[in-house]
Amino acid sequence: MQVRTAALQNLAIELWLKALSQPLTPQSAAIVHSNLATAFRQIGQIDRAIAHWDEAIAITKQQKDRLQLGSLYPQRDD
Repeated sequence: MQVRTAALQNLAIELWLKALSQPLTPQSAAIVHSNLATAFRQIGQIDRAIAHWDEAIAITKQQKDRLQLGSLYPQRDD
């Protein structure tokens, strides 16, 4: 079961990375980075997870989206 979960997480990561190569609104890009961060955290790649949360936070700060920003900080600090 754990192997299957890791395979699904890797597939999700691949798809989210492809999504970043597409034209996205800043809000969508922040969501994709947040999703990548979660997926990387789940497979134990904490440094990569933090990098994507930091990117999501930076984009969200630029957009002044306080609601989204408030949801990102607790995830990054887990």
